Amino acid sequence: MPKIRLPFADKANNRSYLNTADYLLLNAYIEHNSKGADIIKRPGFKSKLATSSIVTDGRGFTYSNKHSLYYALIGDALFSIDSSLATVTEIARKTPTAASWGAGVATYTFAAAHGFIAGQSVNVSGISPAGYSGVLTILAVTTVTVPDDSFTVTMATLGAATLTNARVSPILTTTGKAYFEQTKSSTTINTMLLIPKTSTTASQLFMIAASGVVTRVTDADLPVDLIGAPVSIDGYLFVLSAAESEIYNMDLEAPTSINSLGFVAADTYADTAVTLAKHHNQLVCKKEYSTEFFYNANIAAPYSPFAKIPQQTLTLGCASAASVVQTGQSIIWMSRNQNGGLAVHMMTGGQAQKVSTVSIDRILASMESFVFSDKVESCYLSVDGHDFYVLSVDGVVSGTGAVVDYAVVDVAVVDTAGALNSFKRTMVYDITQNEWCEWSSLDETTSTQSSFFATYSVSGPHVTNAQDFSNTLVMEKTTGNIYEMSPAPLGVAYLPTYKDGSRTITVECVFNPVDGGTRNRKRCNSLEILGDTASSSVSVSYSDNDYATWSTARTISLVDRARIPNLGMFRRRAFKLTHAADTPLRLAGIELDVERMES
Repeated sequence: MPKIRLPFADKANNRSYLNTADYLLLNAYIEHNSKGADIIKRPGFKSKLATSSIVTDGRGFTYSNKHSLYYALIGDALFSIDSSLATVTEIARKTPTAASWGAGVATYTFAAAHGFIAGQSVNVSGISPAGYSGVLTILAVTTVTVPDDSFTVTMATLGAATLTNARVSPILTTTGKAYFEQTKSSTTINTMLLIPKTSTTASQLFMIAASGVVTRVTDADLPVDLIGAPVSIDGYLFVLSAAESEIYNMDLEAPTSINSLGFVAADTYADTAVTLAKHHNQLVCKKEYSTEFFYNANIAAPYSPFAKIPQQTLTLGCASAASVVQTGQSIIWMSRNQNGGLAVHMMTGGQAQKVSTVSIDRILASMESFVFSDKVESCYLSVDGHDFYVLSVDGVVSGTGAVVDYAVVDVAVVDTAGALNSFKRTMVYDITQNEWCEWSSLDETTSTQSSFFATYSVSGPHVTNAQDFSNTLVMEKTTGNIYEMSPAPLGVAYLPTYKDGSRTITVECVFNPVDGGTRNRKRCNSLEILGDTASSSVSVSYSDNDYATWSTARTISLVDRARIPNLGMFRRRAFKLTHAADTPLRLAGIELDVERMES
């Protein structure tokens, strides 16, 4: 019988949400050409700045063109980072000019307005003796005239003390994604930081000025149940209140003040609000099962200037605020319909189009019960002419006998103790090619394939280092460390890496089964890999029992003709190729020399 060619770039139609059977493309993307399609190994992420020695848990990351600074929320601390990624400064803090103690309280006096409020918890450090450091509660705030603005806090101990480099920092909530937004004030552009409410903490809104001064918005009319991302349009900063799905606007070019009447309700349907977004010049409110649109109707203050566009309302919602990504003229997000089904949709020109496949929907359906904002991350990456929407889910499943750790390739770990376990999966949509794949990284602790690190991304400027530049920077969620997407080669100094930090990227392609159109026995005389030559190798194994077990892998060099002879007899066979090296890879498919037998 004639030789059989199997393409690497195939369509997934997996039987379940697991990736242990049927087609899989891991850590490579598909690129169509005039002769068909190739798979290309994704670039890695170079380590740019280690912040884990400061504090861990990356929660948000952005770049302010106006300030020429990056801002990062890591754990419960807010940092500014200069554009060369060299200097990291903690900015969510204030240094008092004087302090006095007595009657079990301390009074701090500041040279400038500090933004603290009564009842707020703060972290006091740098006081001698150590008993005066720690988490304290503000009793009262006395605003006289700067520089005599002061507040008092309860003290851990009594006694005399001297002021030694005191720092007072707000206690920021410690879990969940935080959102940054650039907004205009009457004199400049400021960066706003919104930390949404959780089940145990109220929301917090801060303004970061160009000078690095962080001011908490303390207007009494500001709701304490803000959720999702803030949006800035036409000089207004909009925030979303969860209670009644009300969209509040801060005053015009005054992002720290608000009027209790300055809101418009997203109440066409009675479902729960999720987040705000913007589409062209329209304000978009994404709810659990619907989406509503608003435009600037120039309604006079104190009311909201925006009004609803009823005819544009969609019966298509959003499963997670953290899944929403704005990509130039489009919005892409994990959607939810009124029947509860999860998918991925993209909105362009006011039209919502489903871009997820049946296989992706099947994976999403398996995680329906734990899609929460702190379990989902998404980002937008652009490399080599491809635009990627990266959707990472890190949830938990529980119960004795639950199958867990689905991202461990070819391994389904069974929980016999009933403990909570991770569901880690990263699905990647190539907007340019309209194709899906999966990404992962090697877990250095367990040396197994785990979920690709969930990231918060930012399109930064060229950093000022003479031998480096940045296309896209990302923050790793677990550590807060910052990585640079490996750039395309522009010379030896800029050759890309195919590692995530020090973690090896492993490409894996599992083919759909082949039987040559007959159940007769066949002899595979040889397998040849079609693609570019490279200074690395691939390993080839196969399964003749529907992915239940695999043959011992055979390794073949890609330097010369990549051919393996004598692969035995089969009726129906699936092949698997893996590649683990810090080298590029582009492959088109495999060619099988198969001889049909009589039975």
